[in-house]
Amino acid sequence: MIKRLRKFKVATRSFVDAQKQHKKHPETFYAPSKGVLSEIKKGSIVKVSVGGERFWVIVSKVGGNHIDGQVDNDLICTDSHSLVCGDMISFHKKNIFQIYKTE
Repeated sequence: MIKRLRKFKVATRSFVDAQKQHKKHPETFYAPSKGVLSEIKKGSIVKVSVGGERFWVIVSKVGGNHIDGQVDNDLICTDSHSLVCGDMISFHKKNIFQIYKTE
């Protein structure tokens, strides 16, 4: 499958704040600790959410709390958020629900 690359930036406010969700609903929403978030680097794979849809992103750049990356899976709710696999997006560490571990 050939993935198309579109440069598309979603406003940071559109992303769900995983840290707030975890504080409100700790039994159903996991969010990594600040220590774990500090280990994110180029090539890390993280899960974020826009409009209730969670999806994986391959990190291409980390600058403090700001992250750029590429959407890495097919999405279902594209009509509501306009994102597709291969899009480049920007978000913050607080928006990360999960970090994919390869080990």
